[in-house]
Amino acid sequence: MDREQIKLHHIESQFPTKLRSLRHEKGLSRRELAIKLTTDSLSFSVSTIAGYENGRSWPNLNRCLRLCEFFDVTLEYLFKDGIREKFGVTTEDDDELVKLAEYLDKTGDLAKMEEALRTGDKAKLEEYTLGLKARLESDIKSGKFSLTE
Repeated sequence: MDREQIKLHHIESQFPTKLRSLRHEKGLSRRELAIKLTTDSLSFSVSTIAGYENGRSWPNLNRCLRLCEFFDVTLEYLFKDGIREKFGVTTEDDDELVKLAEYLDKTGDLAKMEEALRTGDKAKLEEYTLGLKARLESDIKSGKFSLTE
């Protein structure tokens, strides 16, 4: 992932909002959270927590793991935006749409297609679409992907 992709991911990530919500659920101030997160090997400050919640800074892996341990959540929960939220899918009737979107997200095709749409590169969009169609057909035939499971 290059620097621009990292910046874009950070801008779009729900991590700051999720962290703030988790802190509020526990009824903690930033100061209280910093104290509770601090260990012998890791130090957290009020400004560190504020930076994370405002999206100005991002934790390294050790800090991420400490946050997950404290809040009893996964890294995926903290950093991966849910497919339902990302696409505005809110009802159980749309499970097939969620499965397809998760497949697109997992294969990386969604990001490629979004980039092609953003840049207006019709040739790349067509290339990605044809590639996706072939892979999806193959994965359905081989049983690697199904909307009904």
